[in-house]
Amino acid sequence: MDHSGRIEFANRVMPGTSVEGFLGREWFGYVVPEHRCHCYEAHQQAMLTGQVHTVESLDLYGNCWACPFARITGIGETDHVMAICRDITQNRKVELALGEREQRYRQLLAAVGSNGIHGRFSATKRISARSSSTRTAV
Repeated sequence: MDHSGRIEFANRVMPGTSVEGFLGREWFGYVVPEHRCHCYEAHQQAMLTGQVHTVESLDLYGNCWACPFARITGIGETDHVMAICRDITQNRKVELALGEREQRYRQLLAAVGSNGIHGRFSATKRISARSSSTRTAV
C-alpha cells in the first residue's frame, strides 16, 4: 500500500473479487466502517514508527482478518506499508460458539445453585441392572 492506503500489489484476494479490481483502490474501503479508524491508525503507526502494528478487522463480506502492517523502504521514492492479512473468520466463529456454551454452562450451574444436581433430579427414575438378564426401575 502507499502512504494513503491505496493498494499497489496483491497476490491473492477475497473470493468473488479479482486482483485487478483491488489495485489502485483504498484498502480501508473494504473494511466495515466501525473498524476503519483502528485499521487506519495501525497503518499510520507502522508508517511513522517503522514498527509492526497488527489489527483485527471485519470486511464488508463478513470475514474477519488479522492484518499486521509493516513499513517497507527502498521501493521507489517513498516508503510503503505491507499488510499480510490472514483470514481468521473460522477462529472467531469457534470462539463465539465456545463463549456461548460457557455462558449456558454457567447459567445452568447458577440455576442448580446450592441444591446440587442430585437434589434437582431426585424425582427422576434411574434404571439399574440388578442382574444380567433383568432391569428394574428404581
